[in-house]
Amino acid sequence: MSFEGHRVEAVGDAESALEKLANRHFDVVFTDLGLPKMPGDVLAREIKKQSPQQIVVMVTGNGEPLNQKQVEQSSIDFTLQKPFHMRELREIMQAITLRQAVETPRPAELLAFL
Repeated sequence: MSFEGHRVEAVGDAESALEKLANRHFDVVFTDLGLPKMPGDVLAREIKKQSPQQIVVMVTGNGEPLNQKQVEQSSIDFTLQKPFHMRELREIMQAITLRQAVETPRPAELLAFL
C-alpha cells in the first residue's frame, strides 16, 4: 500500500507493531492514542525504548489536544488531532522529512500507519 509516494504498512494492534519494529526500520510510526490492549502513549514509550531515534506521530480524537507533559512522557514527536485535514498530515510529513534530512541524509524508507 502507498500514500503520496510513501510505502505504508498497517498493523492491527500494538503487539504486532512492536514485532514489526523489532525486525524492520520504519521512518515514521503513526499510532492512535486509543488502541485496544495497549494505549498509544504506552506503545510510543515502548517504541522509544527499542529505538530512541524512531519518529512517532500520535493521532488522537480526544476532545482536547495532548498537553506538552503528555507528549514528553510518552516520547511522541508529533501529534495529529482527529479529525484532521490532509494539509495537516502533509505538514507533519514535510517536517519529518526536513528533520531526517538534517539528522541522517538518506533516501526515505517506509511509513507505518498503525
